[in-house]
Amino acid sequence: MPFGTNRRFLNAAPALIQQVLGQWQFGSIMRWTTGAPLTITAGGINTIWQETGGNTPNILGVLPKASVLQVAGKNPTVFPTLTQGKDPNCAGVTATNTLNVACSLLAMFDAQGNAILVNPGPGTVGSLGKNTIEGPSRFQLDMNLQKKFRLDERREFEFRSDVTNVLNHTVFAVPTTNINSASFGQIDSAGVGRQFTLGMRLNF
Repeated sequence: MPFGTNRRFLNAAPALIQQVLGQWQFGSIMRWTTGAPLTITAGGINTIWQETGGNTPNILGVLPKASVLQVAGKNPTVFPTLTQGKDPNCAGVTATNTLNVACSLLAMFDAQGNAILVNPGPGTVGSLGKNTIEGPSRFQLDMNLQKKFRLDERREFEFRSDVTNVLNHTVFAVPTTNINSASFGQIDSAGVGRQFTLGMRLNF
């Protein structure tokens, strides 16, 4: 910072003032990124896709853009306009030994009750591609302030303050992406909020 000896301001001030106001250093790092590409997954039996990260669902309508919505008392969600219900494919499951009742497949529906994402049939590949949605974006500002005090010709005392996530901006984790999970689209965790770290060091 431009104060004290050999600096722009107060370079001719008394020694005590220069000792207090000089040798300050300020720094900052800002990170602003788009969200990571994510794949919506589903059930179904398909060996090839299961080995490479799981099958994707069939898409039957327009998938809304993923956008984080926070509602008091609930986890944030990235698909606030979609609701979850029993997969229509359960209707085709045989009633032998009441298997149709035990069907646990879930699907996503729009506000009009139209199925948007459903599980593919056994041995088939879902029609929704991989990496088709974008996770939450990230904005974070970190700052640090450092001051050095010259004790003598050989020794120097250093004080440092580091603040991460200065603006205390929420850094969301990725949402649940399996349509058969009761928490599909929900975000259940976030990064650490604002943190202060103070440090002192003697250089000799």
